Amino acid sequence: GHSDSACMMGTFIYGNHLTNPIPIDPQAFLVDSQYTPIIERTPKQLTITGLDFQATIKWDAPAQAILGVSHEEHQPRLGAIENFLRVASAYRVLAQQGVLLHSAGLVLDGQAYLFAGRSGAGKTTLTRKAHAAGAGILSDDINIALPDENGGFRAFPVLFAGDFGQTPDLLAPGGYPLAALCFLEQGGAATLEPLSKAAAVARLVAACPFVNADPYKSADLLEAAANLVRQVPVRKLISRREDDFNLIHGLLRELTDDR
Repeated sequence: GHSDSACMMGTFIYGNHLTNPIPIDPQAFLVDSQYTPIIERTPKQLTITGLDFQATIKWDAPAQAILGVSHEEHQPRLGAIENFLRVASAYRVLAQQGVLLHSAGLVLDGQAYLFAGRSGAGKTTLTRKAHAAGAGILSDDINIALPDENGGFRAFPVLFAGDFGQTPDLLAPGGYPLAALCFLEQGGAATLEPLSKAAAVARLVAACPFVNADPYKSADLLEAAANLVRQVPVRKLISRREDDFNLIHGLLRELTDDR
């Protein structure tokens, strides 16, 4: 039947059962030792195959998503649904000229800040320090940024809260004004450094999972990334793991106060 995800995809049909486990070696789902569903793309649809689940998203008007899962004795349904929704969310957000970004998301002084970086760059470490200093947490894993009616962007909490989790009172459906986007790098004492717009767009695209590997969506993704970079300050945040978060917060305040 239909689920609450209908507002995301247009139509989301869930309830189909796969009659047999998908005959794929589980090793086929490992990329760099991490479980990664297999995604096949065409101009008209994409198919997502995971451990005992398969989903299809068709780019009709409205778009339609169909998810089939194995019986519970093969795999818990919640894991299959979450893996499917991660991919579906990335495409839905892009259709709204926004981005789903591998990042830590913080709320400071009523505004959102997103911190993207490769694995090990310090997203979860930064999140823990920020929370201890009183910041609100959207996620240390995936966040959404969508354009707003005023020409800026807003950041939103999502279901995929990462290892740290969310601050419960931050599940506001209206999101928060996106004050800045930072790319994390390990280095010396905390400092913010500028990026050229081209470098910022390239890094932003690289941090947008699923859609950045789809050749049929590359133009849309580049346009969304370029628009965000035009509207939102983008910087490199170079810091050490031992840096006090209050120092980083001060740098962010200086950046946004200068706007």
